[in-house]
Amino acid sequence: MRGYFDGEYTKNVLDWKQGFDFAFLENDLDGHNQWPEGYDEFKETLLEYLKHMSKLSSSLLRAYSLLLGATDDYLYQFFNEDHTSWARLNYYPECPNKTTELGVNPHRDGCCLTVLKQDDSVSGLQVYLGAGNEAKGDGLDPEDSHWFDVLPVKNAFTVNLGEALQVWSNDTYFAAMHRVLANNKAARYSLPYFYSPHYNTDIVPLVKEGERPLYRKLNWREYREKRNMGDYVKLDFKDQGRLPNWRI
Repeated sequence: MRGYFDGEYTKNVLDWKQGFDFAFLENDLDGHNQWPEGYDEFKETLLEYLKHMSKLSSSLLRAYSLLLGATDDYLYQFFNEDHTSWARLNYYPECPNKTTELGVNPHRDGCCLTVLKQDDSVSGLQVYLGAGNEAKGDGLDPEDSHWFDVLPVKNAFTVNLGEALQVWSNDTYFAAMHRVLANNKAARYSLPYFYSPHYNTDIVPLVKEGERPLYRKLNWREYREKRNMGDYVKLDFKDQGRLPNWRI
């Protein structure tokens, strides 16, 4: 269900946040928008934001398509109509115990690209940089030196790569393992846009001559259905950055 929520679980661990999800495409798998009554300007502003994010993301996608040795419109063909992209307003309230809670627990985004507008004044996003970009345990160890701050840059976006692009790139690029820290001094806001293909897309790794595909064909609808169920399973992230469900 799109709209407001205050009880999201990432890998079966409750996140310290509230949010509001919205999208152009509405369906039974991803849900229907639940706009608050009497706030038409709010609705129109967010729908306009989706248009701009789609345009920006398509430009980035064309660049990645060229980097992978394809034509600039190869990947875009899976996004040009009825793509399943969506966005979220995140609110992270002040947290009295930031050592045992996380705004968002460690995970990788399932989409192709995430274009994130961070809070210009309050940081919290961290990315895991280790062997294969794997995370350890529950990600709460304050002594873990592999987590690095992704500081906000005023009037700029932060771009994360998702699992769909990792499969398309045949592990040339890895989906970013990331988390959001809780803060006991200030609330934080963010606005991610998750750029995702249309449901009948079959994601097939792009391989160069002499290379072999590392992943089987990934159907986006099948993946989304499994991802929705898998969000409620606490997984061990010691997977060397690979996507085990799709490896050959």
